[in-house]
Amino acid sequence: VGIEDPDTFNNFYIYPNPANEFLVINGIRNESVALYNSIGMLVKELKTENKINLSELKEGLYLIQVTDSMGKKIQSEKILIMR
Repeated sequence: VGIEDPDTFNNFYIYPNPANEFLVINGIRNESVALYNSIGMLVKELKTENKINLSELKEGLYLIQVTDSMGKKIQSEKILIMR
């Protein structure tokens, strides 16, 4: 019995973490990506983009959530933006 690495769950790999200007998600196809700030406010929403520009966001802790085309949550991951 093993524990899966959360960064590679469902064949997604999210990097770098901490991030600066960009965040990359490898393995994304027809999924949506939403970024929430530390108080749960949606700050960015994208569809099928694997390189996310973070330059307009402030430093801090964010939650990235990947959902499939039916709206089912596939993966959630905390990311830190540091400059």
